[in-house]
Amino acid sequence: MALQPHSHFTALRERIREAMPPHAREEYDRYPWLYGAIGDPGADVMFVCENPSRSGVEMADRMFRQLGIEAQWRGKRPERFRRALRETGLIRDGCWHCYLTNVIKEIWTAGQGPPEPKGVVARRWAGVLAWEIRRVRPGLVVCVGGESHARVQRLTKEEGAVDLGGAPLCRIPHYSEPFKSVEAVVAGMVGGIRRCVKRSGTGCYRADCNHRGAVDGRGDHGGPDLSGPAVQLEPHLLLDARKCAIFHAH
Repeated sequence: MALQPHSHFTALRERIREAMPPHAREEYDRYPWLYGAIGDPGADVMFVCENPSRSGVEMADRMFRQLGIEAQWRGKRPERFRRALRETGLIRDGCWHCYLTNVIKEIWTAGQGPPEPKGVVARRWAGVLAWEIRRVRPGLVVCVGGESHARVQRLTKEEGAVDLGGAPLCRIPHYSEPFKSVEAVVAGMVGGIRRCVKRSGTGCYRADCNHRGAVDGRGDHGGPDLSGPAVQLEPHLLLDARKCAIFHAH
């Protein structure tokens, strides 16, 4: 069953469509579940991947389209990422406690891509990423893989097109790392997330620290303590028994 997305994502999809070049817009419209991001738009931890792959989008459309926005980051390799997020408490009890997005919103074919250098394409999407960061206001930005890290570094430090709002920037291994077992990839991602959080000093999921003891291992069960006050978002969001706003993660 498809979930009704938070208003943040409908606004994001509109921005993506407006910025999409004509050669890519028609294809983008074929995937109404492709919002370009997923998770909690009020989370303290933001993950930035590089771009949606054509093979991944086509597979998700065949197998997970009925899930709506939750069809994103699906499949054999992306599931490694979801597993790492579950092991660090960033997906817990079926709910998101982080935010995932891409630098480039266009669907990319490995070895081919749009008829422009990838750096040029990334620069075109800088305004959308900057808008997301202003809206989410993360306390920590984590790039997934070296390519994403290089793109974000260039957009922030060299070109000044994206402002992280003071959030530290770090990187973790990509979930598609070759020549490694599933266990090794997940362990590398889990370790990377924990190191990023420790180095950044981010001890909670939100800037107001309502969710303490997050992925740095604090808390009696290695996950966050949700005893803080409610965070009021949208009326259709489910609230758990402790009144903490959550987003479904299937």
